[in-house]
Amino acid sequence: MNNVLQLLQRLGEDAALRHLADTQLEKVINPLNLDPAIQQAISQQDDITLARLVHANNKIVCMIIPAEEPEDKPADQPAKQPEDVPEPPETEIKQAG
Repeated sequence: MNNVLQLLQRLGEDAALRHLADTQLEKVINPLNLDPAIQQAISQQDDITLARLVHANNKIVCMIIPAEEPEDKPADQPAKQPEDVPEPPETEIKQAG
């Protein structure tokens, strides 16, 4: 399995290897003496079969959850915007006369 992982790592790292034709890919895979079923799964990009053949049954799931609203501020009331803030009253200026 170590050879399989090294090959997959190499295929993933090298952009030139990623899009090889089947005959060229066979030249890369054949020297590793991999099981023919594994070679076929790699060349057909069949990740489900490959995972089954190398006994990689673990799945990793990544989730992003937004932060919760603070409890002291109700979620249904919008935050005050600058235009919502009342302007201070104008003071009267009296001229001495």
